[in-house]
Amino acid sequence: MLSDPRPRVLCVDDDEDSRVMLTTLLRVALIEAKAVGTAAQALSLIQTERFDLYLLDSRLPDLNGFELCRRMRAFDLHTPILSSFPELPMVSQQRPGSPWSKRWLRRLRRLLRVASNGSERGLQRRRQGRQQRPPERQAF
Repeated sequence: MLSDPRPRVLCVDDDEDSRVMLTTLLRVALIEAKAVGTAAQALSLIQTERFDLYLLDSRLPDLNGFELCRRMRAFDLHTPILSSFPELPMVSQQRPGSPWSKRWLRRLRRLLRVASNGSERGLQRRRQGRQQRPPERQAF
């Protein structure tokens, strides 16, 4: 059986309307989305499933978003986490297909593309390229 090539995003938000709108918007964009309402649910889910990106509300009923980030890193060191960014509430109020939601999705896809380049093969390519650069051009 072929694996699903679509990126997977976990949305963690205590507001049900925001969860529904975010998952709808992501699914319309062919991004697989799951949503939960508490930090405990998110921590349970990331132990059993793999995601390409986490979208977190900073104020959850059982834990603040920053502590949730810290705990998530105990299970997953590499997946990008977006939290406490001002546009997320606005995204949840947009209809799929609006110009604003299309811009937001383009930025999200770009982030997912960059994250996928963090795979082992991508890291190896970057390391090889770094070794081939003249020493004065290497970034620290």
